[in-house]
Order: sequence, then structure tokens, then C-alpha cells
Amino acid sequence: MPRWSTEVRSAPNNNMNLAIVKEFQVKERIHGQVRGEAFNALNYNRFAAPDTYFTSPTFGQITWSENQPRWIQFGLRMTF
Repeated sequence: MPRWSTEVRSAPNNNMNLAIVKEFQVKERIHGQVRGEAFNALNYNRFAAPDTYFTSPTFGQITWSENQPRWIQFGLRMTF
């Protein structure tokens, strides 16, 4: 196994994305869609691997996060 394998020093990525979609018909030729999406819905924080450079002042410390915080978006779409 290589000495610099990141899988040994950090956890796997466990994000849960959710989407709720409702499609409906307004008139004969007009359709609508309402959707709500949540990326990283459980707001799981994945910390980066610790600093492995021995001469660094932050050696052994985790100084940042590898994933994004929870993002929620809503949308409305009309097609005709």
C-alpha cells in the first residue's frame, strides 16, 4: 500500500441528496412542475485528511472541510 493513500487517513464521502418533484397539468397544452432539492440534506461534514508534512506548523491538524454545506433550492417550471 502506498504511503500517501488518502483513503487510510480520511473517511469516505457520505452525502445524502433529496429531491421532491410534483408535475401537474394547467391546461391542455400547458404543464407545470414544482420541485424542491436539497444537496447534502443531512448536513454531514466531511473533514479533510490531517496535514502530513512533518515540518509544517499545522502537522497533524485538520484545517478544512472537503464537502459543501447543505444547499436547498426550489424551482417552478412551465412548459407550453
